[in-house]
Amino acid sequence: MEGYVVDTSWRNTTVRQLPNNIVIVPNATLAFSVVTSYHQPEQETSVSVPVGASYDSDLDHVERVTCEVASEVMRDVEGAMPTHEPFIRYSAFADSSINFSVILRAAEVTVLGVTGFCGMPRLGAARQHTLTQDAERVAD
Repeated sequence: MEGYVVDTSWRNTTVRQLPNNIVIVPNATLAFSVVTSYHQPEQETSVSVPVGASYDSDLDHVERVTCEVASEVMRDVEGAMPTHEPFIRYSAFADSSINFSVILRAAEVTVLGVTGFCGMPRLGAARQHTLTQDAERVAD
């Protein structure tokens, strides 16, 4: 369950879920649950977008284009943190790609879906453009 704590009493805790549903949870249930607070110590949160690049790709070019597009996403998408400088973390050598994540920042967790949804097509388009250029370079 995800949502905002609206009220806490001796017997239960009232949670407003993201679709605006109210859920009343007995405190005995919460006492034996793992609770994650996305507002403590701050509301701002990281958004990790998984990406893969072909082994034939020029990784310097892929990094540059990916970070440029991610910076545009950070400036254009409501709820993104425009002052954050996106960065890349490599994670794996997969069967057909070098996998990495682009790290973005959002104002709060509820923006994650919007940020991911709005940013993913642009990052995907940038990746496709990069792969097309790499394919042309290899063909020459």
